[in-house]
Amino acid sequence: MREDAGGNLVEGPFVESWKSSPPGVRMIRYALALSALSGVLGLLGVIGVAAGIDVLADVKPEYVPIAPSSSVMIIALSVLLLGTLQNHQNRLMKTCILIGICFVLFVSAWLTLAYFLHPSFDLESHLFGYNRQENGVQVGHMSPLASVGFMALALGMLVSVIWRNRPLVAQSSVFMGGGAFIVGLVGSLGYGYGSPLLYGSPTRPMSLLATLSLTLLGIALICAIGPRPWPANALVGPFVRARLLRTFPPITASIVLVICWLFRQTEGSGNPAIVASAIALASTGIVVMVVSKIADIIGGQVDKSNAELKAAEESLIALNEQLRRNTNELSAVNKELEAFSYSVSHDLRAPLTNIDGYASILSTDYASKLDEKGNSYLAKLRASAQRMNGLIDDLLQLSRVSMGEIQVQAVDLSVIARVIIERLKMNDPARSVTITVAPSAPARGDPKLVEIALENLLNNSWKFTSKKADARIEFGSMSVGGRTVYFVKDDGAGFEMRHVDRLFGAFQRLHTASEFPGTGIGLATVRRIITRHGGEIWAEGEVNKGATFYFTLGEPRPLMTNNQSDTMSST
Repeated sequence: MREDAGGNLVEGPFVESWKSSPPGVRMIRYALALSALSGVLGLLGVIGVAAGIDVLADVKPEYVPIAPSSSVMIIALSVLLLGTLQNHQNRLMKTCILIGICFVLFVSAWLTLAYFLHPSFDLESHLFGYNRQENGVQVGHMSPLASVGFMALALGMLVSVIWRNRPLVAQSSVFMGGGAFIVGLVGSLGYGYGSPLLYGSPTRPMSLLATLSLTLLGIALICAIGPRPWPANALVGPFVRARLLRTFPPITASIVLVICWLFRQTEGSGNPAIVASAIALASTGIVVMVVSKIADIIGGQVDKSNAELKAAEESLIALNEQLRRNTNELSAVNKELEAFSYSVSHDLRAPLTNIDGYASILSTDYASKLDEKGNSYLAKLRASAQRMNGLIDDLLQLSRVSMGEIQVQAVDLSVIARVIIERLKMNDPARSVTITVAPSAPARGDPKLVEIALENLLNNSWKFTSKKADARIEFGSMSVGGRTVYFVKDDGAGFEMRHVDRLFGAFQRLHTASEFPGTGIGLATVRRIITRHGGEIWAEGEVNKGATFYFTLGEPRPLMTNNQSDTMSST
């Protein structure tokens, strides 16, 4: 509980959350109804004592009349509990409720101690001038059992109002309300079965109105605490366990109580057959009700589960059918892609080869007959044809890595990297590049596809470090979160991180062809291969400081800490 800007007390979010839930709303309604009913019983007792109407004070002539002080306590506790349930935000109202609870707690504790320490003390005689005795026993006076029940209720209300957001306090309040409920229930059973010992005789017995009021107020306090503490948390909710607990124990207890009551009522009857028949008939009817209720709960839950299972099966069948259609469509697309690849490799390559061949003949045999501008045009024509051929080769490679089954086996990426690097050095022996390759980088993948991916990455690093003297290229692996991450790192041209999403797209280039030649297909091919292996690829870079490409094979992308990223950047 806290104060707002206006000095009003505001309940915490824990309290509001359960009160706004459907189970909480129902429990608040039960608490309001039971508190009001208890208050009516207390009011009837006061009227009966004040007006001398015995039927209101003791219900039946042979029953104990209610004590005036007990009626006052019942009315006070009912009003205070109703007040706490109304969520008054005004500080004055909260203070009045606390004072009232403390008053009830003080009086009930005082009467309990006075009974044990000074048995002759009589509150009814001193305050109300009420002195009634039957067979030498004081009746119509507050019983110590009643005062203990009132004290438990007041103490439970007090701690719940002051520390209501604390689960341990809420549980203790429930126990106090449960204690009052048990005292009232036992006393009520005493009246029902004609056993005066259960409601406090022969010393100072409780009245029937007092026992009923304690029972109602005990349940009301438990409901007012909410569904979080035990046993409410086991009884509230739509679950089968909760529904069975709400139904089976109360009905079972009712069976036992009704049978015992019937036996008690027919005890001494002159016809045992009538007694047995009545008990058997009542027992059968109640058992049928119990079984019907249990069958309704369990059967309803089973029917609901079967309906959900059937819906899930139908959904699975629909998904399988959709998957089959998608597979057929994918197969058709793959066939179209194969036809396209064949067309590209034959129908497009042949004219380009002819163009390049005739241009080569012109440049060799007829160069002297062309002026400088003509030879320049011829050179550009050959360069364009060769670039187109290279682009076709890259497109074919991209289509090939997208088709066919992957033959997964154990490979060592370091061995593959060394072979690729030797080819790069042979093709450009004049380069001065410091290359570092991890001693071993074991992995599982298709050797041919993995080699294509690694070749594209190393070619990329070799190309983008070409304008730097004494460049550095590194290949290795590391463990991040229990997963193996491979990387290719260089200190070349790098890139701006805001363009990182464009790196792996087909025909996407961050540098002009005049700066660094290429078709823009290589990294798209790499991503296609890594994706087909069930892995991921990502990159980090900085302009003129190089780039690092990370990838996994058959594993989702792990989370890298800042320390690991910084370590890679400074390697």
